[in-house]
Amino acid sequence: MSQETERPAISELIARAINGAIALVKAEIEAYKATVKRKVVDSAVAIGLFAVVGILALLIVVFLFVAAYQALTLVFPGWLAALIIVAALAVLASIVVMIAVRLLKRTSVPPVSEPVKNVKDGITEGIRTARESDDETTAEPASEGISKS
Repeated sequence: MSQETERPAISELIARAINGAIALVKAEIEAYKATVKRKVVDSAVAIGLFAVVGILALLIVVFLFVAAYQALTLVFPGWLAALIIVAALAVLASIVVMIAVRLLKRTSVPPVSEPVKNVKDGITEGIRTARESDDETTAEPASEGISKS
């Protein structure tokens, strides 16, 4: 009779396991949400930088192209002056694009399989721990019974 009161009922063990699995799944979902939120914010910053690049490129084309073209036509023919300006703008735009691409590469979202693997590992660990504790509680009453006789 004392053995029955010391050991939890199977329904209680199942309830604990289910509640533990639910808590683990919820924790993994929250961790994944936080990761995705951080990555979305980083992506939004990179997209904002692309928008700034677009506006700057437009302003560059409008203001500097006219000024540089006027200056270069004093030294070179008009077509060559325009070609020089276009090449300089292409170099500047490629530098800014490389910076934006580097920012976007840092914001890769972890695969969904990562939290799923963490949940599986947690459940496996919980089952292993429960089996070990069950083996210990099963072994203790048997040894006590032998020493009492």
